[in-house]
Amino acid sequence: MMKKHWIIGLGLVMMFCSCGQPDTKAYLKKVIENLESIESVEYQCRHIYWNGYVKEPIYDVIELCHEYANPKDTIFGSCYAEFIPEEGMRFDSGYDGNVKMTVYEEDKDVMIDDFTAEPMDFRPVNTFFNCTKNIFKYIIETTDSIETTLMDEDSCYHLKLTVHEDRTVNFFGKPVYFKPGPNMGIDSIFSQYDVWIRKADNLPYKYEERQAETTYIEECINPVYNKLSLADFNLYDYIPEGYNVFHKRPRDLKKEAERVYTLQDKPAPQWTLTDIEDRSVSLADIKSKVILLNFTGIGCGACQAAIPFLKELKTKYAPEDFELIAIESWSGKTSSRKGYSEKKELNYLFLGATEEVLKDYQTGRAAPWFFLLDENRIIRKIFWGYSEARTGKEIEEAIDRLLK
Repeated sequence: MMKKHWIIGLGLVMMFCSCGQPDTKAYLKKVIENLESIESVEYQCRHIYWNGYVKEPIYDVIELCHEYANPKDTIFGSCYAEFIPEEGMRFDSGYDGNVKMTVYEEDKDVMIDDFTAEPMDFRPVNTFFNCTKNIFKYIIETTDSIETTLMDEDSCYHLKLTVHEDRTVNFFGKPVYFKPGPNMGIDSIFSQYDVWIRKADNLPYKYEERQAETTYIEECINPVYNKLSLADFNLYDYIPEGYNVFHKRPRDLKKEAERVYTLQDKPAPQWTLTDIEDRSVSLADIKSKVILLNFTGIGCGACQAAIPFLKELKTKYAPEDFELIAIESWSGKTSSRKGYSEKKELNYLFLGATEEVLKDYQTGRAAPWFFLLDENRIIRKIFWGYSEARTGKEIEEAIDRLLK
């Protein structure tokens, strides 16, 4: 089937060329030349993100971006600073070739990441012009199995790239590949990029990235080219006065887990949360003898891998004996939880976490965690992570012991 799609795409490109439309690779080389002539650009950048479970975006924000070409940075190749126009041009994040800064406005914190806490061979940063340029270079240079189509849409060209590989492709100054593990719960491995290029200046102004169950869009609005100077760029000048500045440190997962395990054999913290219909549900309302709390995350692969087991587990016990409750730790939107619950056909309660419940159970948004509560609501067993071969059996055996 893939070969058939490739032949169709090639036929379309050949037809367009015969009608006067530029050859895709030749045209992209011209666009890359234009991009490489940009030393700096100030623009509004609209960021839109969806997951596959809701119609409306998870977020849709506009930031002011200052982006600079930085040839000295051989890993990423650009610097940037982003600001929130709706909050008086408050500094939000930036990267200077050595560190990334992120502002946490609610806590008045600024985190500096020098990339030593989680060493990688790429920098997990991104900007509009850097990303689109590297998409174009990838199309020209890659030996991956790809399909490209260049479509004429009046004032712009619409470039579509589909990658047919057993791994996803992302762009962080260069192509970066991710191959989901067998226990990640991802239904399909899929990478598609759409880029819109203005004919007036042969420069991109919008791109859309689709990976598995997520869609991300960036749109460049009102760009002003080559008016900023990299020599004047100092990321540290943007740190808000009075904010706490700290450096990102390596996570001690063992220590974090040990902190959670201190809750075992203690009363479960009480909570009142909302379900997918925005109805309040309290721990005190649940009358079943045994309760399994699953702290989960939409987008967490291991959490998705656990769903078939959890759905089956829910059917094995009478309601008066057992109740299963999932608590979503990553997405605050009720619509996301509802869409996820419907798509996954969950047969158990799916509640939204609050900061208070995450603090009380000390999970720190890590997922999945499982807390097994007895009829006196004492936490009798805690499970971290999910293994198809082991975790399900251990949970079921622990439930059976409590019900004896």
